[in-house]
Amino acid sequence: MPLSIQVTGAHKDQLVLSLSALVLSDSGVDISAENLTTVASASGNSTAGYMPALFATLIEKAGGVDKFLAGPSAGAGKITSLYIDICISISYMY
Repeated sequence: MPLSIQVTGAHKDQLVLSLSALVLSDSGVDISAENLTTVASASGNSTAGYMPALFATLIEKAGGVDKFLAGPSAGAGKITSLYIDICISISYMY
């Protein structure tokens, strides 16, 4: 029996961009908003216009994709808090 999961909205954007960041990182390519958008588009997906720049900035501030996408730990609190603060701020703008 195949597994089928429906992911929509912001969760889909986060998943698409997280996987795009992994592809770029594994390929040794700079993780920029433009490159994230290119990989997402090549996979047949699109994201909200502000999300690639947000992800690229957060990955840079985290110190790379390995730290940004790391599982929960004591060190992830600052980046998670920053991400939540930015998302809340953006939601008030739209």
